[in-house]
Amino acid sequence: LWMLRSLLFSSDYSRGYFYYLLHNPYDCCKNVSLFDFVLRIIRNLYALIFYALPKVLTGIIFRGRSAIALLLSVVTGVGFLRCIRKKATLIEWYVFFYIIIYLLWPWFHITGARFLVPLIPFMFYYFLCGIDAFLELKALNKYKRILFCLVVCLIIAVNVFSLVFHIRNVFYKNITKDTSDIHNFIELSSWLKTHTPPDAVIMSHPKALPSLYLWSKRKGVFIESVDMPHRVEHILSDRERVISIICHSKVDYLVVFHSLFESEVMRTCVSLIADILSPLYNKRGNVIYAIDKEKINQAVLKRTSKPFR
Repeated sequence: LWMLRSLLFSSDYSRGYFYYLLHNPYDCCKNVSLFDFVLRIIRNLYALIFYALPKVLTGIIFRGRSAIALLLSVVTGVGFLRCIRKKATLIEWYVFFYIIIYLLWPWFHITGARFLVPLIPFMFYYFLCGIDAFLELKALNKYKRILFCLVVCLIIAVNVFSLVFHIRNVFYKNITKDTSDIHNFIELSSWLKTHTPPDAVIMSHPKALPSLYLWSKRKGVFIESVDMPHRVEHILSDRERVISIICHSKVDYLVVFHSLFESEVMRTCVSLIADILSPLYNKRGNVIYAIDKEKINQAVLKRTSKPFR
């Protein structure tokens, strides 16, 4: 709705939304093709059905094509269609357009449950409507009230159990974690903030970028979603892709940690482009490399006539 409002009153601002919808997260130098755009919708729908919606309803992260996850999504979908068939209110239209934007958005997360947070109460309502619809079958109608209460109690119990399990894990990690890694991270970030220009661009693992920006105030390069670890690893193990990202985003520094933020993946990346890197900071295995502009220009000029600045 805000995008449509901006389109009416500030076309330049709103145009950015449409540019982002055409963004290709797998190749930052290109926009998506029609085939890729359709494929994005299919992938997002797949993630919605098998991961995001079931996680919102139960708090459980499902792995693979789970029949239980599919059943939860089908029941919710039936409930949504039933509400539309009875009387489509403003809420149904809101959910409908929200899901459309959800399917078009170039996020490519495995779960994407956080995008459904605004819809959580509605999804639970549609799930219960779907359960009610299935219980109206002749074979189940006799025990409709009992079965409905059992399903509601089961969903509540599963969510409570998931919450308790999550709190226990967070508490355990906070008790057992080694704080030296945190201190080393803060020390590296402080060095970045003090010894690099304010407009410097850094490259590191996607998991490290939010914390790095918070402590160093330096922009980072988006490689891929943190929820797609295999995709991130694939990109960082391809020398040509890494060089392409460095050139397009005008990266100045590459940051690798000793044990935090998928350090093995980043060390593999460093080994592939070691000829264009110069170490500036190295303390306890945490390293900041400067990008050698002249050497990377030589690598780029083998493929294109546009130099890296």
